[in-house]
Amino acid sequence: MRDRHARAAGLLLLLFAFAPALGTADCDRDPLLADIRTRLAALHAAVAGHATLTDPLDLADEGIANVASLLAAGAKPRQTKRRLRGVGRRLRAFRRHVQTAGRHGELSTAAADDVVAHADDASTVVLALLESIGSPPATCPTTSTTVTTTSTTSTATKTTQHTTSTLVGVPPPTLDFTKPPTFGEQTLAATLLADPVTVPVSEGTGNVDVSYLGGHCRGFATTAPDVRIQTSDRTSLLRLYFVGTAFDPTIVVNDPFGNFDCVDDSFGTSNPTIDFNDAAAGTYDVWIGSFTPGGSVGGTLFITEESGNHP
Repeated sequence: MRDRHARAAGLLLLLFAFAPALGTADCDRDPLLADIRTRLAALHAAVAGHATLTDPLDLADEGIANVASLLAAGAKPRQTKRRLRGVGRRLRAFRRHVQTAGRHGELSTAAADDVVAHADDASTVVLALLESIGSPPATCPTTSTTVTTTSTTSTATKTTQHTTSTLVGVPPPTLDFTKPPTFGEQTLAATLLADPVTVPVSEGTGNVDVSYLGGHCRGFATTAPDVRIQTSDRTSLLRLYFVGTAFDPTIVVNDPFGNFDCVDDSFGTSNPTIDFNDAAAGTYDVWIGSFTPGGSVGGTLFITEESGNHP
């Protein structure tokens, strides 16, 4: 079995070696804004239901929207930077509230630590955007890519076309299984005491176009996994399926051998199912996506060893 995390770390180092430094040109601004918005959406999902935690995030969302408007209007750098520093203050306030929630038992220690780490990452991107502001607007060279995806159910065939513009020299976002999962980790015993195991998922789908993986991979997902599954024993069947409350969800799984597997529709529904027969013990990272970049997806991930369980 390959060391997945060591392999991923090497790949990330290679990417950063050839990528331009953040904050060195105005061409970096659009992907930085998109990155901040994706991270804020993930933070919202992680603390959903905690009003004292979501309030500073709402203010950070408002601040980023204002920053984007100011940049588009060519406002004075001082005014834009002031707004962006306000976003940084909101993130620091959010971080303090999360730490307090962890101390008071409103969040588990592990969950609080993960959220704080994500908030620190978001603050780092805010700082990079802050450093990029001040030079004259530039026309950024781009390349356009049109992705056409087709999915088939028992009653119809659907074709979706999406065109993206990628900044030249800036690598597009990719899935990263070294990041902490947004909705936690599930450790499975040799025999599931409760079958199926269910994990609620509700978040923005991010802007990673998973078609870069090839094969049957399509749709958009967040950089970090949604759920991580740890199995200690080999099992004859490990089935993962997602039942969405809206839209058309997709699923991507990175297995213990480092392979990516993708599924769209299954069992005559628009919900995805993926089976691992004679499933190896190890780590399975799961992403839930949709056909809309930056959209939202909600529903339940089911983990089962019973072939009779499906959407």
